[in-house]
Amino acid sequence: MDNYLIFILSIIGIIFLIKSNGKMSWFLVTLGFVISVPIFLLNYDIQARLLYLMPLNIYSVFGCKEVMKFAKNKGVNENFLIALILLLLANYSFRSVANRKRRGVSLFPHTLSLANI
Repeated sequence: MDNYLIFILSIIGIIFLIKSNGKMSWFLVTLGFVISVPIFLLNYDIQARLLYLMPLNIYSVFGCKEVMKFAKNKGVNENFLIALILLLLANYSFRSVANRKRRGVSLFPHTLSLANI
């Protein structure tokens, strides 16, 4: 996985959730720790599956909220920051699609012909 933006925002979100006192925030923090503890003990295939099961998008939303509050306090334009985050996520999406095509995996397998086999 090389979507560093989601990882950074997730770390910020987890830190924010640890500092808050709500029951839901502690549930999300506990869920993250319960899923991440076996990662150090298991093989690569199970590690990848556990990382896939982590609710990184939920954590990154909380992280994005905190980054937006910090940017507002510093006087940074919030619309510019949201546009930057969305462009970075779109860039990751396009790179992922391009890499999938380059590895020989077709995005539309029903369009394969006998000449390609």
